[in-house]
Amino acid sequence: MKSIQSALDRAHIPKLVTGTMLVASLLMLPLSAFAVADTTPPSVSIVAPTNGATVSGLVPVSATATDLAIPSTDCVVTIFGIQYDVTSLQTTHSGGNVFVCGTDMTAVYQGQHGTNVSRLAPYTIPTAGISKVELWVDGAMKGSTTTSPYNFSWNSTTVANGTHTLVARAFDLANNMKDSTAVTVTTNNATTTVGDTIPPVVSITSPTNGATVSSTTNVMISATDNVGVTKVELYVDNLFSATSTTSPFTFAWNTTTATNGSHTLSAKAYDANGNVGTSTVVTVTVSNSNGSGGGTGGHHHGDDGGTEIENENEHSGGNNRGENENENGHASTTPRTIHKHENENHLSQNTTSTQNTRTHTRSGNDD
Repeated sequence: MKSIQSALDRAHIPKLVTGTMLVASLLMLPLSAFAVADTTPPSVSIVAPTNGATVSGLVPVSATATDLAIPSTDCVVTIFGIQYDVTSLQTTHSGGNVFVCGTDMTAVYQGQHGTNVSRLAPYTIPTAGISKVELWVDGAMKGSTTTSPYNFSWNSTTVANGTHTLVARAFDLANNMKDSTAVTVTTNNATTTVGDTIPPVVSITSPTNGATVSSTTNVMISATDNVGVTKVELYVDNLFSATSTTSPFTFAWNTTTATNGSHTLSAKAYDANGNVGTSTVVTVTVSNSNGSGGGTGGHHHGDDGGTEIENENEHSGGNNRGENENENGHASTTPRTIHKHENENHLSQNTTSTQNTRTHTRSGNDD
C-alpha cells in the first residue's frame, strides 16, 4: 500500500482513504507512473591511447562503456525475463523479505501468483544499455558510434603539434550522460601545418617576358612559401615539361624540340599542405637555325631534267679526274639516272700505277 501511495504522490494524486476510490484512482494512472526512473549515468573510460602518449597520423582511440539502470546497491530480481527493483518490498511485503537479490525468482513467483505480473508493474526497471559513445578532442566532438566496441580513428594532423585532451562521452537508453576522465596526448606531426591555406609564391625569373631564345635555355624559377615548397613544375605551352624538388629551381629547356615562333612558359609550386601557386605566364620567341644543304653528305637537286646526283667525297684539281661509265664503258647521259661518283687521285708522276685504275659506277643491271 505504501508503494502504491508513493506512486500516487509522484503522479500528484491526493491521498485517498476508501478502497473503492483507491482502485478507481489506480485505473486513472498510466503505467509510467509506476515505473522506476533510471537516473544512473553509464560508466565510460578511454583505454587507448594511454595518458601521456605521443601520437601522430591516424590515431586509434578505444573506449569502454557500460550501463546499469539502477544502483548496484538496490535489490533486483528477474521474473519471466524482466528485471524488477524490489528494494522497497523487502520491508513492506506481506510475506516478509523473501527476495534473493540478483537472482531469477520466476519459479517462486509463479508458484504463488501464477503468470500475472501486473502487481509488479511499479517495480519495473527501464531497459539498461548504451545508446551511443562520442569522442571529443579539446572540447569539440570528432566522432560518434552506437556499436560496441567503441572505436574511433582520429586524424591528429588536423590539430597543431602539442598537447591535446581526449574525452569519451557515453549516453544510456534513458539519455543519462557521462564523460570519461580526460586523456592527455602529445601530437607530433612534422610535415603539416594546421590551417595553412596560403599557396606558395612562384615566378619565372629567366628568361624574361618577350625574350628570344635558342638551343638549350635555362629556365630559372623562384618559389617561396610560409611553410615550405615541396616541388616546382615547369609548363611549356600549358603542357607539363619537368619537375624539381630541390632549390634553386632551374630547368634546361631544349628549345629545338619546339617550333620557331612564340611559346609560353609557366610554373607551379606546391607546399606540404597541397596548396598550389601558379606563376605569371612568360612569352618567349624560339629562333633556331634550320640549317641548309651543301657540303659533305648533302643531297642536291640539279637542273638536268630531274636527275638526282649522289656525291661521295668529290675531289678535283691537278691532273686528278673521276670517270663515270656504264656497263659498256660509256658516260651516261640518260635523264633521271642516279650516278655514283667515286673519285680517284691520279698522280701524274706515277702514270704506270694510277692510269690503269678505274672505278665503274653501274647504272644498269650487272651481267
